[in-house]
Amino acid sequence: MATLERNFAVKTYRNTNKDAWAGRKSLPTYRSLFVPFRHTGTKIAVVERNGTKQFCIDPQGFGASWLSDELIAEVHDGPIAIEKQRRKLTLVSCFSWRDQGAVEIVQRIVNGEYKLSDGQIQMGKKGLVALLPYSFDAIQPELDPARVCGIDLGAVIPAVCAVNFGPQRAYLGEGKDVWAARSRFRAERRRLQSRAGLYSKTKNWRRSEKEDNWIQTYYHALTRKVIKFCVQHGCGTIHMEDLSSLRQRDVESEFRRLLWVPSKFFELLSYKAKEMGIGIVKINPRNTSKRCSECGHISKGNRKSQEKFVCEKCGEGKRPVNADYNAARNIALATGDVLLHGYIESEPDALGEMDQLWEGAQEA
Repeated sequence: MATLERNFAVKTYRNTNKDAWAGRKSLPTYRSLFVPFRHTGTKIAVVERNGTKQFCIDPQGFGASWLSDELIAEVHDGPIAIEKQRRKLTLVSCFSWRDQGAVEIVQRIVNGEYKLSDGQIQMGKKGLVALLPYSFDAIQPELDPARVCGIDLGAVIPAVCAVNFGPQRAYLGEGKDVWAARSRFRAERRRLQSRAGLYSKTKNWRRSEKEDNWIQTYYHALTRKVIKFCVQHGCGTIHMEDLSSLRQRDVESEFRRLLWVPSKFFELLSYKAKEMGIGIVKINPRNTSKRCSECGHISKGNRKSQEKFVCEKCGEGKRPVNADYNAARNIALATGDVLLHGYIESEPDALGEMDQLWEGAQEA
């Protein structure tokens, strides 16, 4: 295995050495050594034992003794037995009940639904890790670019979706989930600080790796639901508020520092939308929370509370609507100059909370 790694590194160095000396590119570096294998000739078979589905992978291109006996013995200490004459050629997966998504992907590779690409084998913390890149032809649903889905990110409701052609809407996530996560991480920080001493308490607040992972997982779930909503209603375009000028220090509360990571939400949503052929447009967030999505009247008094929105012009006698839904619909209805400049109010008025943050960021 070490010989293969060395040969691969030497070959790569020779191919890139001239370009590196000429300043056209830098020499590649690797966090850990790996063994590449070709997808052509690689065989993957399904093995079921005691109700557990696993896979036997025969990498192509290295002969019969490309793994050491010690490594083989370490990897194959599992419930699935492999014949001796095949042990030096076969890797056996060890998926648990938590890896159902990975099991489904490998099963689709076996069935021919996904195409296997050239892979790698690395030494991980718990043994060998086989990386199986794959590709597939996405089934493009019939989506209309004129049908727009507007997304409003909030604290009480993490994401609200609305459309520009009807009353369809979706409330995604609950703020109490974020409150629970914040309390858990805050308790852990206090426990660690009490052990580390007084000096650690004077350090600036930073999100831990666990918090970043939690945000990543939470936003993955939200963005998947957004794409599902768009496909169900045939939306070929997504409108989002452009909050790139909103700095983290502008969002003062710890709750919002944990939840409000618009760049992460946009990053995770972008590639999912691209796979489905959905375009994303960022709009100016000015007055989206103060404008009535029915008549267009803009006033701070329209928003009666965090959750209720009643238009001062056309809302008399009507039931209050959800303020986040009203904002999401304004985002979906934005066209022309509104995309760049936002909704312009006819008379000067005090700015809403999010508008104040955005205006302050622009002035800075």
